Amino acid sequence: MDIPENNHHQQQNTLYEGHNGYVVYCSHCKAFHIAYGTVSFDQTESSLLSLMEVLNYNYHQYRNAFDPDCRCVQIITPFTGFRFLLSTNELLEFSEMLQQAFLVFEAERIVNDQNYN
Repeated sequence: MDIPENNHHQQQNTLYEGHNGYVVYCSHCKAFHIAYGTVSFDQTESSLLSLMEVLNYNYHQYRNAFDPDCRCVQIITPFTGFRFLLSTNELLEFSEMLQQAFLVFEAERIVNDQNYN
């Protein structure tokens, strides 16, 4: 994943902002800048969609298996030795945050495409 590191582009669009995180899209980088809890990272559209699937799958897999506030679900990342450790409540919150942001992104893309046609 080659995403230029520049958080000062003028084409950034906040898609979601909440008490535990945010999702910003930079049309220059073609990247989603995501923060959740104490972690911040960048994703391409395909990587974001993949992450959303993984979070949703793990939430449904473990939602009734543990105390919902116990951070015992490990989410593997493509980075060697780096994993997310989340509770099922956090899995749900993070997943919903990304889904809401992506819905806004998709709606804006549709509106912009219609404006250019």
